Amino acid sequence: MCDEQGMIAAPRCFEFMDRASDYRHQADHARKLAEATWQLDLEDMLRHLAQDLDEIADDLEARATEIRHDEPLR
Repeated sequence: MCDEQGMIAAPRCFEFMDRASDYRHQADHARKLAEATWQLDLEDMLRHLAQDLDEIADDLEARATEIRHDEPLR
């Protein structure tokens, strides 16, 4: 399907990018919270959460059919 300008008309084409960017946004937020805390265990948990969220975003951007992690989300 193409529109008048020859562009592919696929309204859901970039939906996965929006979801990936949402995960990246949440990962950035978790990193900011980790920087702000004085509790080492909370900082560690938030940094792991940010890493997990980045990995999910990577999987979405790669259009992975399964999202796998070495360890379960904490």
